[in-house]
Amino acid sequence: MASLVRILSFFLLTSIAVALYPTKLVYQFPNGTWLEALAVRPAGTILTTLLTSPDLYLIHPDTKSPSPKLIHHFSSHTALLGITETTPDTFFVIATNYSEETRSAVPGSSAIYRVHFPNPHTTDPIVSHAANLPRDTIIPNGLTALNAHTLLVADSRKGTVISVNTLTGLAQTAIEDPLLLPPHPFDIGVNGLKILPDPFHPSSPRPPSPPKPGQPPQPPQRQETRLIFTNTFQNLLVSLPIDPLTARSRGPATIIARGLTYPVTAGYDDFCISPDGKQAFLVTGGGNSIVSVDMATGTLKVVAGDVNSTSLAEPTAVVLGRGGGGGGGGKMYVSTAGGAALPVWGHRAFGGQVVEVELGM
Repeated sequence: MASLVRILSFFLLTSIAVALYPTKLVYQFPNGTWLEALAVRPAGTILTTLLTSPDLYLIHPDTKSPSPKLIHHFSSHTALLGITETTPDTFFVIATNYSEETRSAVPGSSAIYRVHFPNPHTTDPIVSHAANLPRDTIIPNGLTALNAHTLLVADSRKGTVISVNTLTGLAQTAIEDPLLLPPHPFDIGVNGLKILPDPFHPSSPRPPSPPKPGQPPQPPQRQETRLIFTNTFQNLLVSLPIDPLTARSRGPATIIARGLTYPVTAGYDDFCISPDGKQAFLVTGGGNSIVSVDMATGTLKVVAGDVNSTSLAEPTAVVLGRGGGGGGGGKMYVSTAGGAALPVWGHRAFGGQVVEVELGM
C-alpha cells in the first residue's frame, strides 16, 4: 500500500509541476539527525534547530565547505522546534522535552528562549529564558513574531495558537478555530505560522501613494493583520484576520489553498512568504518537495523536489535568503528530517539536510 501511495503521489505531484528550481546541498548531518526549523541572520548565515537533540547550529552557506557550528546546547531540554526573529539578530526558540512514547511534549517542559547576537559578526550569542509555555501544551511547533514583544506558538496537537509576551513571560491561548484543529486526536493540525503584512519587512506597511495634482492627500490606510498558517493533516493553507496587538481573531478563517488529500503529500509543514506577500512556498514532508501557492488564487505548483527526491528528503522548513556575506536574495534554504519519519521510496533515510534552492524570481 505504501508503494502504491508513493506512485500515486508522484503522478499527482508532477501533474502540477513546472520547471523545477535547482537545488544544492549545503550540508548533511549524520544519519538520525532531524532538522526542524530554520532562520537566517541579517548577514545571511543560517540558524537551524534540531528535534533529535536540544542543539542550535549556525552554518555559513557560502563558504567552500560549509560546516555547522554548535552555538548553544539547551541542557534542560531534549529537543528544539520553531525559531523566529523579532529585532535584528534577536531570535526566539522553542525548547521542550519530547517523548517518543507519546509523540508529544512532557507536560510543563516547554519554554521559549531568547538568542541574541550582540553584533553582526559574532557567532556566540547571549541566551536567556524568556517564558514558560502552558503546562498543558502538547506539541509546540511553529513560531512567529506578531510584534517586537509578542510571539505566536502553534500547538499542533491541540489545534490552538498561544501568545507569548516576551517582556512579562505571560503565555496563554490566544486563538481557537476549527481550521486549526487536526482531523483526528493524534494527528497534526496547525503547524507553520506567518504574519501578513510582515511587521519587520522594510516594505510593510507601505505608505500611501502621492496624491494626484489637485487632489487632497489620502490618509494612511491600515492593512489588515492576518495570521497565515498551515494545517498539516487537513493539508491547508489558511488566512485568519487577527488583532495586531492581542492576536485575538477578528473574523472567520478562510482557506487560501487546499493541497492534495493526505497521505499523498503528507501535508503542508512550514512555509515562507515572498516579500510582496503574493506567493507562499510550502514544504511537503512526504512529498519531498516545495509547493508554490499564489496567495490570491490558491493556484498550486511544485517548484522543487518530487516524491522520489533524495535532495529534499522529508523537508521540514523553508526560509528566504538574505543579503550580506551569505545566502542573499534569490535563494531559499530548506531543512529536512532526512526521511526519518517518511523514508524516501519507503525505505531510504538520510541525515538531516540544509539545502539551497535557487529561485526563479
